[in-house]
Amino acid sequence: MNGTIKPDVVAPGMNINSSVPGGGYASSSGTSMAAPHVAGAVAMLLQSSPDLAPVDVKYIVERTCKDLGDPGKDVLYGAGLIDAGGFILPNVNKLLEYRLSFPDVVYRHEPVPITVNATFENAASINGTVTDPDGSVFLLDFTGTTTYLWSSVFAETVKLGRYDLSIEIVDLQGNITEFGRDFYVVVNPESGVINDMTLPEQVTFNDTLPISVVFENIGDSDYEVMLEVQILDDGVLVGSVESDCRIVSAGSTAAFDLSWVANRHPGTMVLRAVASFEGGVSVQEETFAIQDNDPPILSAVTFDESLIVNEPALIEVEVTDLSAVSGNITVKNPSGDVLVMPLVTLSRTGDLSVLAGTYIGTADAGDYTFNITVCDSAGLRTSSDQHVLSVTGYVGSHLIVVSEQAGSRPERY
Repeated sequence: MNGTIKPDVVAPGMNINSSVPGGGYASSSGTSMAAPHVAGAVAMLLQSSPDLAPVDVKYIVERTCKDLGDPGKDVLYGAGLIDAGGFILPNVNKLLEYRLSFPDVVYRHEPVPITVNATFENAASINGTVTDPDGSVFLLDFTGTTTYLWSSVFAETVKLGRYDLSIEIVDLQGNITEFGRDFYVVVNPESGVINDMTLPEQVTFNDTLPISVVFENIGDSDYEVMLEVQILDDGVLVGSVESDCRIVSAGSTAAFDLSWVANRHPGTMVLRAVASFEGGVSVQEETFAIQDNDPPILSAVTFDESLIVNEPALIEVEVTDLSAVSGNITVKNPSGDVLVMPLVTLSRTGDLSVLAGTYIGTADAGDYTFNITVCDSAGLRTSSDQHVLSVTGYVGSHLIVVSEQAGSRPERY
């Protein structure tokens, strides 16, 4: 790795309408849609300025982008969203004649070096101002270190946020060229950090989860710090608690003690601690489990107590538990043979699960006994009392016999 940031730029690439083989149009997404945007924009640039070198093309494309994401160039958006509107010829000529260079992002209290590199020995004077986030205006003092290179340093980077930079260049013929750009002052992310977080690996449902987070101020000034603890279930925010704001002195630590009632369904959760301090943020995550220590409750067992031979026995069970449950039925027939069969979940609404099983081994008349066992996600089990269903002998369908004797009435047997 050499520290180079990629991508260089980004372009529209989601749900883009494009022509397709065979005629017509279709919508698609991906780099196959974004790359033609860049190629087409650069083609228009080269059509208007065919003598541009590749390095000039890259410089113009990046300098005219619309910044996205974090201030400055970043690994998600590069220099930003390509903007073909910035390729108009006067703007291109201005960019190439006077190459303005300065960092897009600096840390607080760091100086901002600003240079103007003239392509020709043509600049007579350069004036500039910087407006800070509060609206205060500072004058820049440019010095011509060579006949081509002019430089200045802006040092008033105390306020956090966006600074507007305005440059006015007067050439030897009295023509004025103006630039309007901006840069950002941010907190050094290493000036404050969460260096420790303590919480139990597991907590019982509806119990209180104690959370201790230690924030360390390793900067050179005091910070007002606010801590937020977020609870995420499969990436979805399901709970949060916040601390009061607290002043943490430079070079010191502070412990934030918070708690959260574990009123979510059992499972593994992510706890995310977010410490916010005057423009800086430190984030740390840990996992913990919510457990249900109560076994499932068999709310109801429904079945037909009287069957005839070979009639299937449908057994339906209602179970109340915080988590999904599974189960089985153990059946003993009149001969003493035992069969274990699984229950199938029919539905789950809130904490109530409905399960069912069908026993088809009713070939013999007599009493069949069965009991039910259900188990939740924590491995806790509940078994029912013994139930009895009676199977009677085969009863055939009623037959209607029609006498062959003329005028006789049918008799029912």
